[in-house]
Amino acid sequence: MTPSRWLACVAGLLLLLGTTPTQAQANAMRESVYNGLEKARDQVGQSRYPAAMAALERLAGLDDLSGYERAQILNLQGYALSRQGRSAVAVKRYERLVAIPGLPDALLQSARRNLAQLAYQLERYEQALNWLDALPPSVLADDIPLQRLRAHCLYLLEAYADAAAQLEKTVAQQPEEASLNLLRAAYQQLGDYASAADTLERLVDRYPKTDYLRALATLYGMLDQPRRQLGLLASLHSQDALDAPQEWQALASLYLQQDMPWRAARLMASGIERGQLAASVENRRYLAQAWFQANENDQALAVLEDLARSTDDGAAEMLMGRTYLRQLRWAEAAGAFEQALAEQVDDRARANLLLGVARLRANRLEAARQALARAANDPSTRSAAQQWLTFLDQRVAAH
Repeated sequence: MTPSRWLACVAGLLLLLGTTPTQAQANAMRESVYNGLEKARDQVGQSRYPAAMAALERLAGLDDLSGYERAQILNLQGYALSRQGRSAVAVKRYERLVAIPGLPDALLQSARRNLAQLAYQLERYEQALNWLDALPPSVLADDIPLQRLRAHCLYLLEAYADAAAQLEKTVAQQPEEASLNLLRAAYQQLGDYASAADTLERLVDRYPKTDYLRALATLYGMLDQPRRQLGLLASLHSQDALDAPQEWQALASLYLQQDMPWRAARLMASGIERGQLAASVENRRYLAQAWFQANENDQALAVLEDLARSTDDGAAEMLMGRTYLRQLRWAEAAGAFEQALAEQVDDRARANLLLGVARLRANRLEAARQALARAANDPSTRSAAQQWLTFLDQRVAAH
């Protein structure tokens, strides 16, 4: 087929598609240029880039190229360069392409799309955004990957509110994991933790991964929703998916807050035994407190006796004394409070008050009076100490 015959066929085809003959001639391609492009395209497909680029340079040097022909050459050059990782040079080819007047919309839109993607790769986020916004709104509205690319640009430009607005439209069309994750991150950057939690709930509903459950539990904590946070952490624990010590500690703390001290104690004991929690003084104190609040006195005392041997601040002895008081073991309680005072426990007034009570119950009345008198000198325990001193006086008078 001769070039003129081929051109006539192309013009006829475009006319059938609703294109005027003038447009068909402008956008048609000579057979020699078409064949050269096809050969270069095959070479690019085979990764024979030097040969392809050389062939395209020869084509670009031909006389009397139409704007459409030049655009197609530039388009393939840009593609070949981008496949070689030469993004900055590819951008220049595509920029020359979109500057050519009278090109079909489809070709211009394809080039702008490529420019946006290459600019993003080059971390030129404002340029990428400009190229995306140069596309017709209808194109962006129907293209989820382009919408996601636009949202990434906005996010990286710290336009978090705009990124979130774009992503809400995107996930309404396609609630894809990456888009929901980026939406969650945008809300967190905005400090909108309620919306971030709502987004994570959507993520968990579709992609129930433990990382998302952990993140959602953290957000529930920030939103002061302890019951929801407890439910998620307890679920993770039941799946043996609590990893970080902070998660074990958070769950134990929530059990205590929600009046479930026995569960808190069991969790802490299990975590220490399994090595998930360090057997630190702080963790053992927390464990002893949980056993105490659960009225598990023997377990509390076992932990406290060990703590008393390894600490010297009197705190373990104070809780031991309170535990002994609960068991009506007056002499042992008094001994614990005496040791706490000897170790310069912080709350000396309360230690003296409880020591006085323990001595009184053990019928050591004068020793009790001394401890209660010291407690009465402190404003924080004065009222209670005076009441116990009155009781002591009545008891002495009765004998």
